[in-house]
Amino acid sequence: MKERRTYVKAIRMGWGEGSVYFSTEPGTTPDEYVDEICMTQEHTVMGWIYVFKGVKDGRTVFSMYNATNVTLYYKTVEVEE
Repeated sequence: MKERRTYVKAIRMGWGEGSVYFSTEPGTTPDEYVDEICMTQEHTVMGWIYVFKGVKDGRTVFSMYNATNVTLYYKTVEVEE
């Protein structure tokens, strides 16, 4: 049975020249490539926020929280269960 799964394939914070971009897609430059982009929730005084972390070679290379200037790019794939 095949199941559809959606994951974050890339993330951009900011706009234009000053933006920061990371991606899990092949062909991405070494400075922008990460093995995985994880999304977790953390509780703060203001409530729950989403935190995005990029992992490369088992190390966290970036961590950013959800904000109005964060753009997520998703990819849906079918996997065999």
